[in-house]
Amino acid sequence: MKEKLSTEQIARAVHPESINVHVPIEVMWDSDRLAGLKKDILGRLGCLACTSGFDIRWRARRDYIVNPSLEIRELSEFGR
Repeated sequence: MKEKLSTEQIARAVHPESINVHVPIEVMWDSDRLAGLKKDILGRLGCLACTSGFDIRWRARRDYIVNPSLEIRELSEFGR
């Protein structure tokens, strides 16, 4: 016999929780590192095998700084 869903599981399925994960662009394009990161995030959410009840939004992060002379530099140049 199948196990019934809990109230929390039903609520999550109807209204998934949005999760934003901001990732440096270098990681976003490295499939091995991204796979490891996804596994870690899923573990933190409680299940390594699925994303049920979560709307995970992977955001490539690229930050810039503009100085008073209007010179643009990527934040990663400053060791971040």
